[in-house]
Amino acid sequence: MSVINQMLKDLDSRQQQGQASAEQDYPQIPAQANKVTNNSRKIIWAVVALLLVIYALWMYWPDIQKQLEPTTTMAVPQQATSPKQQESSEAEPTAKIINANLIAPTHQNENTTTAPADKSLEQSSTSQQAVASVSAPTQSQRQASSPPTADVPTSADTPVEPVAKSNQTDKPSSEQPTQQAAQPSGKLRIQNTQKSAEEIAYSKFERAQDLLDSGQFIPAEQHILSALKLKPDFHQARILLVSIFYGGQNTAKALATLKQGIHQYPKHWDYYFIAGRILNEQNQLQAAWQVLESVPNSPEVAGYHTNMFQFKANLAQQLEYWQAAYQTWQTLLTLNPSHAKWHLGAAINAEKLGEKQLALKHYQTVANQGGVSTASLKFVENKIMELQP
Repeated sequence: MSVINQMLKDLDSRQQQGQASAEQDYPQIPAQANKVTNNSRKIIWAVVALLLVIYALWMYWPDIQKQLEPTTTMAVPQQATSPKQQESSEAEPTAKIINANLIAPTHQNENTTTAPADKSLEQSSTSQQAVASVSAPTQSQRQASSPPTADVPTSADTPVEPVAKSNQTDKPSSEQPTQQAAQPSGKLRIQNTQKSAEEIAYSKFERAQDLLDSGQFIPAEQHILSALKLKPDFHQARILLVSIFYGGQNTAKALATLKQGIHQYPKHWDYYFIAGRILNEQNQLQAAWQVLESVPNSPEVAGYHTNMFQFKANLAQQLEYWQAAYQTWQTLLTLNPSHAKWHLGAAINAEKLGEKQLALKHYQTVANQGGVSTASLKFVENKIMELQP
């Protein structure tokens, strides 16, 4: 613009000089000289107009190239530019466009996957160069030095797409080990959620207790039977079943259940004790003793169930099995030698066996220890006076 302004100023100054010379009394210039000056002015104006056209083309050439390339953005598949990127690419100066074009080929060399897109870009750029060479030779030379100028939005984006794809392809490889490692844990979880037979038996037992609390005896019995099928050594469930049968006046079924438990588990002493008590309440003392007689008189068993041994000793006394009763009391005294009631039972049975000195010793221990009722203590004192020599 400064060149054009300078030329206009020169023209104005020349016109002013011509007017000043016309006012002076100089000799007239021939007509041929005037024609020469008119031709020179036309040439100058033509040059000025040409410069203006060149300047306008130089200023608006990027926009013209974008308008001449309506299909260049479709050259790269699966690539969508946002409106913000389009606005920023239109607003960038040509210097930034050239820098982007200089950077773009390096990314194209690194990623071979963008070769089809680059071919389409080269075809579009060659067509654009042909159009540019017709309108402005200088601009086409500039485009020839940097062919991908018109594809700045796409060429700047194309290097990014292969990187994104490579990341996507790398992710499955990094995630596959974790998924494979997570599969065994998933299988373990499935196995953990499956209840074992023992757990199902306990749940059925708890359900049976709830049904008994609500008075539903038949469903409770069914749940206990199914629990025993799953866990035959579920002694607590079998004893609860016996209590249901005995409470329902079905003594035979209760005793049969206990007999089955004794047969399967002969060292589970609770079955012996419960069966003996049921038979004792049914006045079947001999049958009760036959059940309890099989329980060995050992401190280990007595320590497990002292109540059963006391019941066994008293039952033997009722049946006048003095020797068996005395042995049972002696077994209990091995657990607690200072127990007064056990000494009293041993003294009575020893006296019945004719062992007076042994009986006197037990009676004296009861008198010294105490821990019995007044009537029992009076009985002990009388026995001591009777047995003393």
